[in-house]
Amino acid sequence: MGINTFALIVQKHFINSELEKLELGNIDMVYKTLQKRGKTYGRFADNAEIAQRLKRVVRDGVKYSELPFDVCEAFDMILSKISRAVTADYKHLDTYEDIQGYAKLVQDRLKKDSEMK
Repeated sequence: MGINTFALIVQKHFINSELEKLELGNIDMVYKTLQKRGKTYGRFADNAEIAQRLKRVVRDGVKYSELPFDVCEAFDMILSKISRAVTADYKHLDTYEDIQGYAKLVQDRLKKDSEMK
């Protein structure tokens, strides 16, 4: 993807007032960041497909609608991290730290809630 293609994508996704604030240097920086992240996390389209398929499976769970928002969000984030691992660099250690972190946030909140009862 060349810089012109990227600029068109940015233009499509930003409203004009936000786009006017972007300078070519910023667009170039964003493009370079996306290239770097793509090497670690894989193609966004591949990652999105796997993540959304995983999330649909979880959301079909009988009890999903009863889950608190933080649990739903933790599941979403964990599944996104799993998707990255299976579409790109599974050895990227931050992925596993993030998964542990989201699970720990829910665990800590559940422990706190149970102690208050």
